[in-house]
Amino acid sequence: MNVKELSLIVAIIGIVMIFAVSVFIEPEQVPIGSIEFSDSGRHVIINGTISEMSVSGGHIFLTVEDSTGSILVVMFERDANQDVYNMKAGNNVVIEGQINVYKNELEIIARDIKEK
Repeated sequence: MNVKELSLIVAIIGIVMIFAVSVFIEPEQVPIGSIEFSDSGRHVIINGTISEMSVSGGHIFLTVEDSTGSILVVMFERDANQDVYNMKAGNNVVIEGQINVYKNELEIIARDIKEK
């Protein structure tokens, strides 16, 4: 076995392992107030109530709150479905997404938003 074949095998094994880990790791459900800047990049699930909602350029911007705090949630147009556009302030929602820092503020980039 030469170096090229070995490199290819190692690369394929690495890709398969990364895929397997990403499929089997579930995001953790967290209270909004526990989210910190050091959590940036972490995938989470939050439950809360929409207090504000706006749409700009097809992108959805929500302020979601629970008993521990509030956070901005952004869902890009490519990820949104019609159900999300029909939501309004007062709806209870479950959001899955990635914690992000934008302009020194915490936010969640939503992958999925469902009404509770």
